[in-house]
Amino acid sequence: MKKRRKLKRPITAFPLKEILERKGVSQNNLATRAGVEGRPLHLHAPLLHMTKADIIARGALLGVDFSLTLSCYDPDGEGRACGACDSCRLRARGFPEAGQPDPTRYR
Repeated sequence: MKKRRKLKRPITAFPLKEILERKGVSQNNLATRAGVEGRPLHLHAPLLHMTKADIIARGALLGVDFSLTLSCYDPDGEGRACGACDSCRLRARGFPEAGQPDPTRYR
């Protein structure tokens, strides 16, 4: 079996991004139909700068039934959350911070 050569530094997208920006190409427009057709790609991420408590509070105002939602990275076959992953811990902390009951079914 051939030994793989170890790289001196990790490969990142940053050098590619810099090269593309120098040429006036947005990385967001690559490999999308819109980009290929010359239409700009716009990403909307309204929850990006909100805490889990903020998201839960907003959802409660909008009438979201949180018992129909799941955040767990590793739910079991019955759809119960693990309670241990980062997402479960953030969710479990977010409901009390938002003053809402947590309907999540945990194992």
